[in-house]
Amino acid sequence: MANLVAFDKDAYIDACPVCGSDSCENPAHVPPGSPTRKSSSPEKEETRYRIEDLHAFAERLKNAPEIGMLIAGLVPEEGIALWHGQPRDFKSLGAMAATLDLTSDRNVFGNPRFKVKPGAIVAYFTEEDSERLFYARYRWLTARQSPPARGRFFPFIRRALTFDSQLDRDFILSAIDKTHSTLAVFDPLRSYTSLCDKGPADFSPVIRFLRQIQNETACKAILIPHHDVKPILANTRNPERTRSQNASGGGIFSIADCPASFRKIAWNRVAIFPEDYKMSGDPKPFEVTFETDERRNENGAPCFGSWVRAVAKTKDERDIGADADRDHVLDYLRKLADDAGDHLPGRWVTTREVEQGARLRNGTAGRILEQLRAAGLVAYAEKAEAKALGRNLNARLCSLSPACPELVGDRPGEGGGCLSPVHIGTDNTQHSPKHQEKGASPEVCPGQTERILPAKERSVC
Repeated sequence: MANLVAFDKDAYIDACPVCGSDSCENPAHVPPGSPTRKSSSPEKEETRYRIEDLHAFAERLKNAPEIGMLIAGLVPEEGIALWHGQPRDFKSLGAMAATLDLTSDRNVFGNPRFKVKPGAIVAYFTEEDSERLFYARYRWLTARQSPPARGRFFPFIRRALTFDSQLDRDFILSAIDKTHSTLAVFDPLRSYTSLCDKGPADFSPVIRFLRQIQNETACKAILIPHHDVKPILANTRNPERTRSQNASGGGIFSIADCPASFRKIAWNRVAIFPEDYKMSGDPKPFEVTFETDERRNENGAPCFGSWVRAVAKTKDERDIGADADRDHVLDYLRKLADDAGDHLPGRWVTTREVEQGARLRNGTAGRILEQLRAAGLVAYAEKAEAKALGRNLNARLCSLSPACPELVGDRPGEGGGCLSPVHIGTDNTQHSPKHQEKGASPEVCPGQTERILPAKERSVC
């Protein structure tokens, strides 16, 4: 298969000797005796310049099959899918996982929502990663499920190809044609043309080439992972997303049939928002989690282990990122508890302080804290209890509950402590006003039955 695609590079000139362009199509600029660029076949030229009235057109297409989807709800059988977002938003890993599933004839992302059309062949062009990294991802993604059969997936990795070169365009056409591909992936588009940030008018050479692929080969579907020009906000945890019409200069959006916005919400999770579809309403958003036997690198950060499995779950847009936001809140409250030590007031914060500390969107922390409170992971302090902590009488404060697994004692029966802001004194003798009782033991709070750990052992009281 290594020599499957071959063509004569000597039949081309690298640049026009008159205007200097490597995509010049003016015959007058080619000196006599110079090698000429490849031209379309007579059959393709005849198709390109066909003239027919509406009835002849309808007669020719009346038996054509209905346009379907290669990947239900994501990639059309004939059209262009645009997957865009910020760098490191899992567009490349998502595209590779999806096309491996597609060429293995199984549901994409392990979800029956994303059924595939059997028999697809993929030409995967990427300038994003090295061959070794591409192979590592292939190994991860196929460690627990079968790879595509031979002749179904053709990678073209870091060939330094560009749409701005006639020679490279002809190689791409030849590669797609000779592999009989039904889907071509160009990842990322920014690496294949200097025009990707232009508007529709300046982007037209790229549009013509993509249409040429669809017109002159069996490949009618194109998937374009694309980096947006710049971040929407400095806050990377803001749940807002980029809109498809703002993807670079707008030229790409103008030709996209099925755009989708990617937003990373955890180290191994991405939210995907299909939007602005041409031929239908927008499908529901979903999250893809790249499940793995998680490991820690030398810096203590989580990383993929020996296998990766992409799993999608449909979500309501209001709930996108909810699990990640919940983790951010708990992490922030845990850090407060660690930093405060025995200084109890330092553990209690307002809802607004949680939003700022956990870097959440304004107005979202309240609902998350209520959910955590219902789960027994967060406790509230209000009115007299808030005042006892040195805050305003009307303040509502929150802190980690002793029920949080990481805050209980190590020995059975000794974890926990009082749910209220108790034992402000270092000797454990000052109880919450709600729990004050004459003769209260410094060891047990009357508001509960469990033993309070001594100061050196406890992590809450």
